[in-house]
Amino acid sequence: MESGASSGRAVLQLRAVLRSISPLIWRRLLVRGDTSVARLHQILQIAFGWQDKHLHRFEISGLEYGVNQDSGVFFETDAHEALIGQLKLRLFERVTYE
Repeated sequence: MESGASSGRAVLQLRAVLRSISPLIWRRLLVRGDTSVARLHQILQIAFGWQDKHLHRFEISGLEYGVNQDSGVFFETDAHEALIGQLKLRLFERVTYE
């Protein structure tokens, strides 16, 4: 990264792994720091060839992130407002996506 570059321009490498599957199924994702958690959901859907037919949530550093639904599912942290680069993720930190 260039000196003085904003954290939004930083590119993060993420490894998405499907748990309890053998053989191991995973994807390497390169995501800009200014990508929202909501957009990460869309990226995962495309990367794994899924059709976005289920509710979802992320658990990151003990907090739940998701998109509030009219059906009454609400999250304290709006996934549209949370940017990946601002989450202060550590190397090898695990994030849960359901």
